[in-house]
Amino acid sequence: MNWDAIGAVGEIVGAFAVVMSLLYVSKQMRASNRATANSTNQQIFQSVKTVFAQITASNESAEIYMKGLSDDPSLTSTELFRFQLMLAESVMDWEMSHHSNVSNEIDPWLVEIGSGYQNYTINTPGFKRWYKSNRNTVSSEFKKVLDTQLSNSANGT
Repeated sequence: MNWDAIGAVGEIVGAFAVVMSLLYVSKQMRASNRATANSTNQQIFQSVKTVFAQITASNESAEIYMKGLSDDPSLTSTELFRFQLMLAESVMDWEMSHHSNVSNEIDPWLVEIGSGYQNYTINTPGFKRWYKSNRNTVSSEFKKVLDTQLSNSANGT
């Protein structure tokens, strides 16, 4: 065997090692991305559970939320403030979910579950009133999403 043949074998072995290294890195990146997505899923799910826990923590909180959604004029200024904070927290969760979904960082099932509650909420008189005076609290991208949803619900689509 001459030096040229040994060099050629060395190049083949080196190329094989590079390909194997790239496959390993690719597998590690997929595992890392999956772990990130799982972490994001858990974070969003926990955040939504926290909002629900606050709303259902007492009859008073649940009543404030239900009255707020129906835009009940009997809410005191303190109750209205509490309701507005509950909505603000929900909208922040929705926006976080939206941006994570756009970045493919969360599973579609989580988006599907969240969108049902979101669609219900945005179609209430209390949300529409809150949003009219709080549109500036969401990003311009998410504002377009909410505006589209509100427009579609107004048109019956």
